[in-house]
Amino acid sequence: MHYGYANFLYSRNTATPMSADTSPSISAEPTGKSVAPLGFLDLSEEALDALIGRVEQASSHALALSPSDCQLLLSAVMTLASMQEQLSHDDLTMRKMRKMLGIVRTSEKLADLLPTDEAAGTQQDNTDDQQANGPDNPSGAEPAKKRTSKRKKRKKPKRTPPVVRHHPITDLCKGDHCPGCHAGKVYKYVPGQLLRISGHSPYSSTRHVSERLRCNGCQQIFSAELPAEVLADGGPDQHYGYSARTLMAIRRCFAGDPYFRQQSMQALLGEPITASTIFDQCEKVADALNPVFRAIKLAGAQASLFYFDDTPNRILQQGPVEKSRGGKTRLRTGVYSSACLAILSELADESLSLELMNPARRIVLFQTNVGHAGEWMEEILAGRAATLGPPILMSDALGSNQIHNIAFINALCNSHGRRGFAELVELSPREARFALERYQHIWANDTHCTDHQCTPTSSGVTTTSNTP
Repeated sequence: MHYGYANFLYSRNTATPMSADTSPSISAEPTGKSVAPLGFLDLSEEALDALIGRVEQASSHALALSPSDCQLLLSAVMTLASMQEQLSHDDLTMRKMRKMLGIVRTSEKLADLLPTDEAAGTQQDNTDDQQANGPDNPSGAEPAKKRTSKRKKRKKPKRTPPVVRHHPITDLCKGDHCPGCHAGKVYKYVPGQLLRISGHSPYSSTRHVSERLRCNGCQQIFSAELPAEVLADGGPDQHYGYSARTLMAIRRCFAGDPYFRQQSMQALLGEPITASTIFDQCEKVADALNPVFRAIKLAGAQASLFYFDDTPNRILQQGPVEKSRGGKTRLRTGVYSSACLAILSELADESLSLELMNPARRIVLFQTNVGHAGEWMEEILAGRAATLGPPILMSDALGSNQIHNIAFINALCNSHGRRGFAELVELSPREARFALERYQHIWANDTHCTDHQCTPTSSGVTTTSNTP
C-alpha cells in the first residue's frame, strides 16, 4: 500500500517550509517523547505506512498510541481543517494550496518560478539581445546600476533626560586629612554616577489642599489660587487631568490595551480605576479630538495621490447595518479597518520618492467600521474641492476597493498583478513567462526613476525597455 508522502502542517499560521536538510526525522518506532511543533514535516512512504499500521493495530486491540504518533495524527487533523477552510475561498488555486502545504517554494522570483528549461530559454533570449544590441549595452538602453537602498535608517527615540540629584559627602570636606592613611589630604575628584530606572504606576494622585478664609460679617469665602501647572492639566473641578485622559486613550487605541485589562493592571499597581471610568475619559478625549479629525480628513481629501487598503477586524457588539452602494441597499455585517495614505497636492512638481518619506506632506487616516476601503475612500473624497482635478488612487484590484460616482485615475498595484501571473506559471508557463519578463522592465524603470529622483513632470526620463 503506497500513499506517496504526507506533508503535515502543525498550525494554521503560515510557517516557512522546511527543506529536506532541516526537517526533523521521525522514527517509525514509538519514542515516548512528544514532537514539538516545528512548521512543516515530511513523512516518507515507509514512515507513513508504519504510522497507519500502528494506528490500525491500536484500534483493533484497544491499545494506546505513543505521544509522537498522537502528535502526528493531531497535526494531520489540523492540516485537514486548514485545507477545508482554505477550500471555502473562491480565489484558491492549486499553486496556493501547494504553497500552503509546503510542497513548492514560496519564492516569486522568476528563476524560482520557471522550470530549468524555461530559465535556460530566458538566458538564451538575453544572450540574443546582447548580440543584437552590443556587449556593452545588452538591452539597448541605459545599463542597469546596482541598486542601493535609499531608505533612511529609523531614528532611535529620544530618551527623556534623567533627573539629576547630587549627593554630597556630609562627614568629609575638601582639604581634610585622609581618614584612611592619615597622611594626605582629600581633594575634589570625578563624581561617581549611577543611572537608576525605577518603575511606578502610570497614574499618580495628588490631593491639593487650598487654604480658605471666611468673613464673619458677610460670610464671603476667600480661597488660595492653585498653581499654574495644576490648572494647565485641568480645571478646579476636574478629577482626571488631561494627561491622565490622554494616557488612557493612548493605552487603549495605540497599545491595544482593553479597558478591563487596564482596570486589572491599575488595581495591581495600587491605583485602582474602573473600566467604565477609563471608557468615559477616553470618550471625552475622542469628543475633543473629533473637530481635529474632521479637519485632517478634509485636508486629506485635497491630496493628489492616495494609497488605501483594508483588513478584517472585529467590533464585539456591532450588529448588521443597512448600507447602499452601487444602487443596491442591503444589510452589511463585515467589519474592516481601512487605512488611507494621502500625499498632498504640493508634490506635483517635487520628487515623489523623497517626499513620501516626509511626514509633513503625508496624512494617514484610519477607520474601523462596517464597510470596505472603497467606501471609506468615497466618504473621504466627498469633501474634495470641485476645482481640483481627478486624484490618483493606488490599491489592489479587489472589487471592495472600487470607487463609484467619483472621477479618478486608477493605479492598480503591480505587485498584486505580478503575483497573479506567478500563480499561473504551472498552468500556462509560456504566457506567464512573457508577462513576468515584462514586469522586469517595470521594476527597472522604477529603480531608474528612484535613483535619479525623477518627478512626474520631469523631462528626459530614459526607459530601460524596448517593449511598446
